[in-house]
Amino acid sequence: MSITNIADLDVDPPRFSHSVGWVAVGQAAVRSVQIIVTLLFVYILRTSEWNEIAIALSIYLAGVTVGSLNLEHSILFFLPRFEQNEWGKLLSGTLKMLATTGLVAGVGISLAGVFFMEEQFHLLLLLVGIAVFLEIPTVLVGPAFIAMQRSSRSGQWDLFHAVIQFALLIVPAIVFGSAKSVLIGLVIASALRCISAMFIMKLMGARRAHQFEADMMYQQVKFCIPLGIALAAGVLTRSIDKWLVAVFDFTNVGMYAVAAIEVPLLAVLPYAGGAAIAHQLVSAFLHRRVHEAHQLWLQQAKDMICPVVLGAVGLIVVAPELFQLFLPQNYVKVILPFQIFTLISVHRVTEYGLVLRAANRSDLVTQSSIVLLVSNVAFAAIGLKIHGLSGMACGSLAAFGVAWFWMLRKLSKIFCVSVREVFPWRAWFLTLLVASVVGYVAELLTSNMSSPLVSLVMKLGAVWGIGFLLINHSSFREFIKR
Repeated sequence: MSITNIADLDVDPPRFSHSVGWVAVGQAAVRSVQIIVTLLFVYILRTSEWNEIAIALSIYLAGVTVGSLNLEHSILFFLPRFEQNEWGKLLSGTLKMLATTGLVAGVGISLAGVFFMEEQFHLLLLLVGIAVFLEIPTVLVGPAFIAMQRSSRSGQWDLFHAVIQFALLIVPAIVFGSAKSVLIGLVIASALRCISAMFIMKLMGARRAHQFEADMMYQQVKFCIPLGIALAAGVLTRSIDKWLVAVFDFTNVGMYAVAAIEVPLLAVLPYAGGAAIAHQLVSAFLHRRVHEAHQLWLQQAKDMICPVVLGAVGLIVVAPELFQLFLPQNYVKVILPFQIFTLISVHRVTEYGLVLRAANRSDLVTQSSIVLLVSNVAFAAIGLKIHGLSGMACGSLAAFGVAWFWMLRKLSKIFCVSVREVFPWRAWFLTLLVASVVGYVAELLTSNMSSPLVSLVMKLGAVWGIGFLLINHSSFREFIKR
């Protein structure tokens, strides 16, 4: 299969920028709705109902990710192989596979509720199972739009998903205030998306599909399994700690869900930076210019250190004010777990998976995800037993540290350099040190302020303003280069 050079594509720049903008808006909306809904549920629902919803939604998100087997992403790579009059065949076949995996995932979740959960969860997990079954086929729409070079439609589809899910989760919570009503709203939202997806697939040509070729199905599954396992392990890593809390300390599940919120910007920035160098990185590995590939990756890491580290430290410093301003008083006890989870973000200064895929080492993507999952289960469980929610957060931090070092060792072998040389350690440590010192000083200066809003603004101004100026000062940059 030939690789088309991006420069050879006939893309009108303004239109391309417009399309990418829509994709960014759609993705941001989906991620933001998850956080906003979580914060609103804290106020709208009783604690017992919020605990149940927190578990149910984590199972729903895991079910959709694991149940899709990553099949939807195969469209991006398989659709260009076919003539346009054969696209319906591929879309229809993929849709049928997703419907099948969705049915298996939905039934599995429902049965798990019956056999492994208390009676109060039987109906809730049945509703989650139905929502997962209806939702999984809809994941095909966004990638299909992108594959057909209609990226703006993909962003609009994500925006539609965010709007209806927000409305159909929040309105039942306000009107009825029960976990069952919220999950019924989730089912309705998934049903609306499923109906809309079927209609869109027909417009795309799926209605003209003939019998799906077994070879095509085999090639798609073979292509998707490695990354599908990695994505499944990733979503389980983000969910397993909530499930551990549900088993050992159910009354604090809702609080823990708030403490474990990941700020999207800190994760999106490195992915965006990685996407910017993806074509150059693939080309460098393809022509065996390993040193050039390492320099590209190293520079991208250096560019991300300042915004990611300052962003993470800034959030850690203002966490007490954020909780005081936006959450009930009893949530003060999860400030420390939130700060520890945010500290995990300081290692996300680059996109490691991009390097592995560019180097044709997708097997390591899967292995790294499994290493992180296993480490997180072990360390988080030990931490929970020793020191509750804060101990679990520390366990997760340790797990990410283990997985990070494991990944850097693998990358050092790919780039043919030492672990000391593979990552910009000096720049990372010094930036973290400067940000931490500025944050600590800001904490001392604002400790006696009565207004949390003023304190928040001053702390952010210090960390993101003074910290940025210090880190980007010429003398600091020269010191790093020594």
